Amino acid sequence: MKKRWNKTVIDWHCGLGRETKIPVTDWHNPEEKHMHKVHGLRATAMPDRMGKIEIEIKRESISPTTKRAEIIDLISVKMEGTPIEKAQGKEHSSVFTIDFRLGDGDQFCETALKIVREIFRAIGIEQEEYCLTNFSISQESYIQLDDNWITFANWLRIQFKLPIIDRSTT
Repeated sequence: MKKRWNKTVIDWHCGLGRETKIPVTDWHNPEEKHMHKVHGLRATAMPDRMGKIEIEIKRESISPTTKRAEIIDLISVKMEGTPIEKAQGKEHSSVFTIDFRLGDGDQFCETALKIVREIFRAIGIEQEEYCLTNFSISQESYIQLDDNWITFANWLRIQFKLPIIDRSTT
């Protein structure tokens, strides 16, 4: 039996950025009270009951932050029954990643929404319910072939000896 992964992706639409409670202290005049903004947020169901949340937080609309450690502390939300495996941010990136494992009986979408709600609260997103509502979902099935994951559509093409079409160029 081939191993199957139903990849679900939830994308939250942040427009020009959602203001957080994290102040910008190393850019412009600190008295102007600039705040970091969330510019993108994505939750992805990974194989083996793992999940990943990527959140892009920038100083206003430019460059990575210098408040990396503070942001990692804030987004390392501790929720009962949802073990966060790791929260991290690469040194010169504005994208922070949270890895989590689904417990027995947990569903990916519900768990991701709970975690994102807690992240929004932790970083001080105002009108969090409105921001939480603004998302889209996509799903695609994958099959493990040797040590690689391929789309279910390509797996069917292989099974029926059909050509694999690169749709990115059509």
